[in-house]
Amino acid sequence: MIDGQQRITTLYMVLSVLRQEGTFKSDKSLFTISYKTRTESELFLEKIHNLYGETTTLNEVNQTNINTLWESYIEINVKLNNVDKYHFFTAYCVIRHWVKQRNTAKLEEFKDKLLFNTKVIWYDIKSDKSSEEIFINFNQGKIDLAQAELIKALFVLQLKNETNTELQGLKINQFAQEW
Repeated sequence: MIDGQQRITTLYMVLSVLRQEGTFKSDKSLFTISYKTRTESELFLEKIHNLYGETTTLNEVNQTNINTLWESYIEINVKLNNVDKYHFFTAYCVIRHWVKQRNTAKLEEFKDKLLFNTKVIWYDIKSDKSSEEIFINFNQGKIDLAQAELIKALFVLQLKNETNTELQGLKINQFAQEW
């Protein structure tokens, strides 16, 4: 994978919190995450729910509160103090707080939409360019026209499901202008 690790990691954390909160019927994890070069990050994420601890009692999750919790955590676990783990911890606190603010019915609805209505656009890159060069091009919006047009077509096809043809036309025109 050239790009998307951050999104996949966030989805992993969201699903982990939903599982911890009992939104899934099974206690077993339905998903795993692994990194080719960051095994320490993988282990940290597997155990992140153990270090969340007292943040469940926070009424407000803000950067000051999260930083205080992080500082307390790394005083005990000095070897785990790095920027990746700090960002994992911050994202996890925010996700956990967001989930705690929702009722069970809303969480079920969210989980179902996430699991059954979320699509990942994945395509193989056939290029003689290095993965670093491809990554830079993607993140600067320099996607090859053919691939960008395929992605655009996916969105337009989704809009064609609209039953009201006048509304459908308006949505497609609006999307085309924004694209």
